[in-house]
Amino acid sequence: MAGQMIMMGFDGLELNSEIMDALKRIKPCGLVFFRRNMANWNQVKKLIRDLQNYASSIGLPPLIIALDHEGGPVFRMASRLTPLPSAMALGASNDPSMVDCIARIAGQELKALGFNLNFAPVADLNTNPRNPVIGIRSFGDDPFKVANMVSRYISSLQSTGVMATAKHFPGHGDTSVDSHLDLPIVDVDLNVLLNRELIPFKAAIDAGVSCIMTSHVCFPRVDSSNLPATFSKYLLRDVLRGMLGFNGVIISDALEMKAISSRFDVDDVVLYGLNAGLNILLRGGDLNYIFDLKDSILKLVKSGGVDPKLLYDSYIRIEALRNKINSYSSPMEVSIKNLRKNRMLSMDVSLSSITLLKSDLFRPLKGYNSIAILIPRILQRFLSNFSSEVVNLFVGEFGSYIDTLVISFYDEDVNFDDLMDIVYNVDGVVFFTYNAIFHRFQLDLYEKIKDRVLMVVAAGSPYDAELIDGDKPIALTYGLNPIVLSALVDVLCGVCEAHGILPVKLNLKS
Repeated sequence: MAGQMIMMGFDGLELNSEIMDALKRIKPCGLVFFRRNMANWNQVKKLIRDLQNYASSIGLPPLIIALDHEGGPVFRMASRLTPLPSAMALGASNDPSMVDCIARIAGQELKALGFNLNFAPVADLNTNPRNPVIGIRSFGDDPFKVANMVSRYISSLQSTGVMATAKHFPGHGDTSVDSHLDLPIVDVDLNVLLNRELIPFKAAIDAGVSCIMTSHVCFPRVDSSNLPATFSKYLLRDVLRGMLGFNGVIISDALEMKAISSRFDVDDVVLYGLNAGLNILLRGGDLNYIFDLKDSILKLVKSGGVDPKLLYDSYIRIEALRNKINSYSSPMEVSIKNLRKNRMLSMDVSLSSITLLKSDLFRPLKGYNSIAILIPRILQRFLSNFSSEVVNLFVGEFGSYIDTLVISFYDEDVNFDDLMDIVYNVDGVVFFTYNAIFHRFQLDLYEKIKDRVLMVVAAGSPYDAELIDGDKPIALTYGLNPIVLSALVDVLCGVCEAHGILPVKLNLKS
């Protein structure tokens, strides 16, 4: 039972002696996959099958196999899985049926691979424009609209046999610190949470969400212990279990995040976490730490620091989750035809989400003879073959409309003289930004060439629009992937209209 309180990450693309030894020694409830475990469709499917077969051979119950598959910037494997729009793009579509569609696509494809738990949806409200970690992973900043979309996502995802996880309780959207790097502190009281952040979580619970993931965020006006929510007995037992009535599995966010790992040793993690009400301790890597985690659970139970009844309670909840998963035990196959259909549906959703600000100033680009497109290199993290994919897509899409297309990638070390030669030898510039509030060099470049800019594309945070001076139309895409790019080009060429609405409040410059 001590091992069943642990969900662990691992290294490698195939079942090996290290993973087999870890499963024998730890006996975890499940495994979490990361990009390092996912090369392609067939490899992932075989690895999950091998893991489940080996677990069964050593007497373990079926493994809970999880990953973060939110869409948008959180997307673990590009090979064959349908590129999905971000949650905020879904919020911009203002159409809950789009949420149903994307959740079903995610669930069907994950189920076909062998996954049975998705760490999605994000139920956080992105109320802080300077939030460095949530942003477009949130559906928006309106608690009731977000609640509706969270509820629809959970119902549709779980109907495929893949269980949902609402995160990051009680909210990570009003922070300006990334809990991967430090401990965020949110100075609001319980009434604010009840009337804002907790509304989507209550909707998730009413929709039958299987798991809720905690945030490594401190709420000192809610819990005077000054412990992060992950370790807060008041927030997990009194608020989540008591006030909100959640009876499912409570899982921690990854324990290697600096908000936890830089402040608490292994014994503290176990002591505070299990006594607060965590059912699963999630650790994404470092087998030595995971072995210590299990040893600490055993030690603290034997010493009286942790009541063994807590382990029994957690085990019962985890078994209930397994039973729920097993009720959808029939495998699902996804054909090439299904995948093509899913990509077309994702394209439709992307088209419905692109938002055009100052649309009265917009002129379709097919009316120009020559265009330069400037794109920040930071976007290459979202496309595996960034330069070639972007060039091929833009040239292919724009080729029939525009005689000369120049695509240039810029970063903080850009040579301004070279760029000036480009931008003053074309009819105009399409200027891409990505989270410019955190990468100010993008705005420095914009200021130098803004008289040549025809339009701006904010490819990440919509709050970039607040930073753009002048009378420029601005297209918001809420993330970037090949399907979003293709939809964007259709909008820029005037082939399709942009129908998205703003999912967050903006203060635009005139």
